[in-house]
Amino acid sequence: MSEILSFLSPVVFMVHMEKHQKSKISSFAFSKTDDPSTKKYFFIIISVLVVISIISFTAWNKARVELTEIHISSEDKQRLGELVLKVASNPRDLKKVYNGFWNVLDKYSSLSASQLSHLKENMRELFYLPKLFLEDAGNTVKNQSPFKSIERDRLEKYFLQEGFLTEQQVEDDKETMKLIALKKPLKASHGLEIIIEEKRIGEMLQNWNDKEIEKIIDRLFTPLKDSPTAEAGGK
Repeated sequence: MSEILSFLSPVVFMVHMEKHQKSKISSFAFSKTDDPSTKKYFFIIISVLVVISIISFTAWNKARVELTEIHISSEDKQRLGELVLKVASNPRDLKKVYNGFWNVLDKYSSLSASQLSHLKENMRELFYLPKLFLEDAGNTVKNQSPFKSIERDRLEKYFLQEGFLTEQQVEDDKETMKLIALKKPLKASHGLEIIIEEKRIGEMLQNWNDKEIEKIIDRLFTPLKDSPTAEAGGK
């Protein structure tokens, strides 16, 4: 027993000393951290690192935007918006719209693939504005009061700001919705007048095909030289 105790005594002593040393180190570190000057330098370093991170991110984001941003005149933006809404409302006009669409984009010969892709993604939601209008028209007929969903309102404001919609277009849609609520006839092509009823709206929404719209978007934004079938997409 005494041999065991004599053997353990140095070990116990060493463990005790090790704990004592750790306690001293821990106390030393804590006291250093509590020092006002140390805290001051610590926060200065953290602040500098945060500022550097923000500057780096801002520079990276600016470079990314410059690589994808397309500088298009306000007139051409409005024209592109009109063409997109036209083909979204009537996919059979794709061939005609495609030619007009690229007549505009061909003005910007330096257009890169990444810029075109960015424009496509930016304008994708514009293709669905006619569908949102139809859905709101359905609510308008049911409630006999003009209705505008939060989503349609958001998109209108966004594309107004971006320049792809005009105030006149938004105002025309507003007046059309009022006529729908009052069950008054709307002017259609070839001088015809039609009354938009709930059944008609349901049929139009049923004929709306999201997958087909996605195909139209792909065709419209594919340069003819890269896709010989794009121009024939309206057939």
